[in-house]
Amino acid sequence: MPGFAPDDRTDYSVSEVVERIRAIVDAVSPDDKVILLAHDWGCVFGYEYAMRYPDRVKKMIGLDVGDADSQELQESLSLAGKLMIFTYQIILAISFVVPRFAGNALAKLVASGLQAKSNRDNIHAGMSMPYAMRWFGMNGGLTNLLPVNPPFPFFYGYATRKPMMFHSPQWLQQLLQNPANKVQAFDCAHWIMIDKADEFNAAAAQWLSE
Repeated sequence: MPGFAPDDRTDYSVSEVVERIRAIVDAVSPDDKVILLAHDWGCVFGYEYAMRYPDRVKKMIGLDVGDADSQELQESLSLAGKLMIFTYQIILAISFVVPRFAGNALAKLVASGLQAKSNRDNIHAGMSMPYAMRWFGMNGGLTNLLPVNPPFPFFYGYATRKPMMFHSPQWLQQLLQNPANKVQAFDCAHWIMIDKADEFNAAAAQWLSE
């Protein structure tokens, strides 16, 4: 993602990230629609691209983050869930704004605590940009995101072994109203494509072939 390279200190707004995605899509597939696959923060920016340019998307797969900006999600979270989200996200937001050496240490500490699957040596504070956007309003913030109501076939996979969900029950029901969509739970933690790689790959491949 823009800003995730260790030497990239550019401040990207939501629109700039979306336009980067648009430029890539238009470059690799100028004439045909594309299939998008997104996870975590990639979902937030990927959904925004897909909602702004739905005519460019054939199908989309989103993993473990759904209607993250909705009031329904906030209302569905328990107090403990809200506190847990705030705690780790505010620390990561702080890691983005403090001096880089301290920020890197904070980011690595949180990643270890959350058992992130990435190589720890590759984790740095620049990856905390979306958290700083959310909690500190940096780079224009994360306000006024479009509702995630995909008009194209959509596969949503989510993990069950975590203390809170990143989607609302109402959103899942909305997705299931379209028979072209698929919703599947995976018995694992947040990193579905690693912990349940074979199961996810098989489910995705089958859905894409339908």
